[in-house]
Amino acid sequence: MPFADDAEQIIHQLSPGNPWRLTLEYLLACGKGRNNARPMGAVLAHLRANSVELTGPRFQTTVLKQTRLGSIFIGSGPADQMGWQI
Repeated sequence: MPFADDAEQIIHQLSPGNPWRLTLEYLLACGKGRNNARPMGAVLAHLRANSVELTGPRFQTTVLKQTRLGSIFIGSGPADQMGWQI
């Protein structure tokens, strides 16, 4: 997955605690591929556990928006899962 390699490279360019970095690290560890999609609540809980407070809409307009500008794609899983994966 070339975009996963790109995500790994970007992680090292971002400071610890950066919401984008935390999201990429989490999804690379737990959410690679459609079958491992994580609910938005789990992603937001991971961010909260790392002192980052974002609402669902704010997450979509900041973290997800950033991924749409480059080669990384964080997509939602099947409708019955409503999860996010990288």
